[in-house]
Amino acid sequence: MSHISAVHFAAVVPASGGRELRVAPRIACELPVRAVLNGDEFSSSISDISASGVAMFLRRRVELGEVFNLSFVLPGEEEVEVACAGLVRSCRAVEGEYLIGMELHNLGPGGRKSIADFVHVALENAVLGEQRTRWSAASDLGTAKLLEGTEDGRPVLRWTPGLATLFAQVAQAIAERETVFVPTLDSALGEGDQVYLEVVPPMSHAVFRMLSEVVWVEQGGIQAEQDGAGLRLGGLSAMDRHLLAAIRAFYVEEDARYR
Repeated sequence: MSHISAVHFAAVVPASGGRELRVAPRIACELPVRAVLNGDEFSSSISDISASGVAMFLRRRVELGEVFNLSFVLPGEEEVEVACAGLVRSCRAVEGEYLIGMELHNLGPGGRKSIADFVHVALENAVLGEQRTRWSAASDLGTAKLLEGTEDGRPVLRWTPGLATLFAQVAQAIAERETVFVPTLDSALGEGDQVYLEVVPPMSHAVFRMLSEVVWVEQGGIQAEQDGAGLRLGGLSAMDRHLLAAIRAFYVEEDARYR
């Protein structure tokens, strides 16, 4: 039985040899898979899948760099059988089994498109409905502008929320969530791009900046309410949290003063 159970974002972790794994939206699922290595056949299930890789459980340890022949069926209105090679990129023990991370190779155009469509539909139905940040002051969102690269070559996505109350929501989301949705217009951002997110508080010359990575893009999607990008935030330092708290406290005091 094949089904999607959730959508989540893989963490950025250093792999063997210092190689960094790219963040990508992954569809948590249970897809039966047939895996063959050196003539030995294994039956297992894919626990998550992205446009470029899968994770699956095996009862035996494997070596990094080994190549499996994989075959599995993608569910949908019309089931699609996919056959490809899986290059082992990670292996770790989990409750008596081994969780294997693989990159997909030797995919024909049909198989690659089928996986991309499968992931896209799941993201449209799940990420945009569940992971997307909901801002209450929709009419004053403004749009973030993509600026030229900084000294290290990364571009800057600068956003000035229109109201102090909206900035308070944004600051809270940055402090509490791993991902935030930023409205953009023709930004040419793509999944995997690293940018500096700059949020400018209203009535302020200060700029709050943090490194982030694009994990999904909305551009006239099936359920897209506004074009924009979902960003995975790079984490807050103690100073970042202190600065956000101070700015939010200022707006609370200003709101109380004018009541």
